[in-house]
Amino acid sequence: MSSTEMKSYLSLIPISAKVRRRQNRMTILCIVIAVFLVSAIFSIADMMLRTQMNRAAGKDGSWHLQIAGITQSQAEQLAQQPDVVCAGAGAVFNEGGEEDYRLNGKRVVLYGCDVQFLLVNRSVAFAGTFPEQDGEVLLGKGAARIFGVAIGDSVTLKLPDGQSRTLTVTGIGGVDESYYEMQFALVDIYLPQETFESLLTGHGEALPQTVYDLQYTSAAKAAKALPQLQQQYGEDAVHENLILSISVDR
Repeated sequence: MSSTEMKSYLSLIPISAKVRRRQNRMTILCIVIAVFLVSAIFSIADMMLRTQMNRAAGKDGSWHLQIAGITQSQAEQLAQQPDVVCAGAGAVFNEGGEEDYRLNGKRVVLYGCDVQFLLVNRSVAFAGTFPEQDGEVLLGKGAARIFGVAIGDSVTLKLPDGQSRTLTVTGIGGVDESYYEMQFALVDIYLPQETFESLLTGHGEALPQTVYDLQYTSAAKAAKALPQLQQQYGEDAVHENLILSISVDR
């Protein structure tokens, strides 16, 4: 190889180095852009997931696990567990409106529950206060709209035997506002558990089963507790809020 050819080949070295530097810069730039795109996609996906979970909580409640067939004492023990944020108790009667119970002439669904039951079944707090004594009632939003009543007004609950009870509205809300707001022939009311049970037993009705809704610090904690509770109380007794079971920390 002549010296001229050698010089020609050697002159390609700095050119090749420049090309490689440009290629390296482009490679690094592409990697940086790809990382940003992946991060953006995951951020959007996470935001969409959290939005769907918030919507699900507003519709179906923020409880994670629901247990039926246990005693109040057992429920209180569960509520004291460190991973449980809130525990609510509730029962429903005349869910389809078949029985002859009427509120201001409309078929009525009766709930007997505590305030925690409403809180874990709705993401938006109800207006007013939860009824604490006999003669007080929390009215569903649909019922308040249909009857044109507000907090402090009264409604009349007519019983199958023809008797009537006047109830003072202390609050307005409900566990499934979107459902009952679309109803015109069916309304919902919420009574303290003792009032609810006294009303039904006093008219010869069998008490419906009380369910206990548990809200955990996270869906992951609820998932961890699920098999243990199913083993303790039976698989059929424990239900999971499947929509909220999807969690980024699970």
